Amino acid sequence: PVPAAIPPEFGGPGGGYSPEDFYALAVLNCFAATFKVIAEKSKLDYRGLELAGELTVDRDEKGSPWMSHFSLRAKLSGAVDPERAQRVLEKASQSCIVLNSIRTPKTFAFELA
Repeated sequence: PVPAAIPPEFGGPGGGYSPEDFYALAVLNCFAATFKVIAEKSKLDYRGLELAGELTVDRDEKGSPWMSHFSLRAKLSGAVDPERAQRVLEKASQSCIVLNSIRTPKTFAFELA
């Protein structure tokens, strides 16, 4: 079982993963899977991929909560070919089905280490 709860800032009890957490995790998981498939097909050798995401929850002009921005940071280590690695990261950001399905504005930061 995965504990789920509405966060206190939205009137809930907290103490579990919020729907916003699951949203962000779905984006990160999809990006990781998409990256790995594209990297394999591109024969990109790398040591590791670290991902972090930040989801901004805000209220619209009517006061309804919405996810106003998602920032994805990817740190790719051990890539032998940095130019190919950058292309694969960019292609993953364009090919991820979850990213393509959401209308929340998104930004990406890619770091090669």
